[in-house]
Amino acid sequence: RSLASSGGFTPGGEMFFKRDRPDAAAFIGSGQAARLAEAAKAEGAQCIIFDRELSAVQERNLSALVDMPIVDRSELILRIFARRA
Repeated sequence: RSLASSGGFTPGGEMFFKRDRPDAAAFIGSGQAARLAEAAKAEGAQCIIFDRELSAVQERNLSALVDMPIVDRSELILRIFARRA
């Protein structure tokens, strides 16, 4: 939450997902992505932040599944550095 705030985001709700191993295509899987999209839209979110590093493919697929921009931990940290530079 504080990392998101430092990145210029206003944190909203949180969701936690448990998997044996990340889904290669969407990290959390399409069913969980649908739940995430529904919760984010109900919250009025403008983007979704993952506290994990996502591959470019996972980020693109998730963004398409939830119809919202996705920011992973690495990108968030880079945004913080860019804001403070």
